[in-house]
Amino acid sequence: EADVALLSHLREKFAFSYEYTPLTRIPAKLSISRLSPDVLDESDTSASIEPEKKTTVPDFFISGQKHKASAAERGTATHLFLQFCDLGRTRRTGVAEELSRLVDRKFIPENIADIVYIDELEKFINSPLADRILNSERVIREQRFNLLLPATDFSENAEFKELLGDETLAVQGVIDLLLIDENGDIELYDYKTDRLSPAELSDPAQAQKKLNSAHALQLSYYAHAVELLFGKKCKRVAIYSTHSAKLYDLDTVPLRLSNT
Repeated sequence: EADVALLSHLREKFAFSYEYTPLTRIPAKLSISRLSPDVLDESDTSASIEPEKKTTVPDFFISGQKHKASAAERGTATHLFLQFCDLGRTRRTGVAEELSRLVDRKFIPENIADIVYIDELEKFINSPLADRILNSERVIREQRFNLLLPATDFSENAEFKELLGDETLAVQGVIDLLLIDENGDIELYDYKTDRLSPAELSDPAQAQKKLNSAHALQLSYYAHAVELLFGKKCKRVAIYSTHSAKLYDLDTVPLRLSNT
């Protein structure tokens, strides 16, 4: 027969109801690229908001690995070059030579040279944006940041917002490029390797519309992060498309954020 005392104890434990169950929907940390005004309403658990991912090593990080690179991998490889290259040196010696130097100094994987968009990078190093980088008072590449934002800003469910109270959501991001001039004015640039259609390549208005639609929200949060970090609004927010070798000013969107 069952132990009455033990059975009573177990029933009490299994009947326990966690008082803060709704708050388990808040992930420990969220990439800023995932943010939206209703991101916490997308599911009932944080696990489905930010699914567990197995740690994998992209093929191009494995020395000697040969495969047909995807557009995403080529984009990542191109971003790595832009992160570490010495722009002045690259202008003098060319992308291939700078790529070889970065490989020799272990900044990037040995076999990355096969998949970067070399022709697009050659256009970049001679672009007006490259001129601005070389002539800026201060250049910040790969500005990482972590912010705590009010969790209520990311739910549109009134009842859930009430339960959230003063809880915060940890968000993280990386800004490709910040340029600060002698007056302290800040310009934010983001490199994008998105493939554009022939029509978009020939019509800047179409390309700008596509890039704005895809990235305006993300870069609006980036601009907000810059304001919090530096105490100053961005004078300019723009995307540099490696595919078209052009700059596109971004139309930032109003963010529904509480005071932070």
